[in-house]
Amino acid sequence: MIYVDIEIKEYIYFLNVYAKNEKIDLTEKEKKMLKKLVFVLKED
Repeated sequence: MIYVDIEIKEYIYFLNVYAKNEKIDLTEKEKKMLKKLVFVLKED
């Protein structure tokens, strides 16, 4: 579970990316995709 807290918007988004029993960490591609998603959430 990854938590994104955007204080200015007064929202907390919970992003369920993967279960701990499925993977240890995100790939670089997945990290880039999440960064883009967070950027969109901040702009919204």
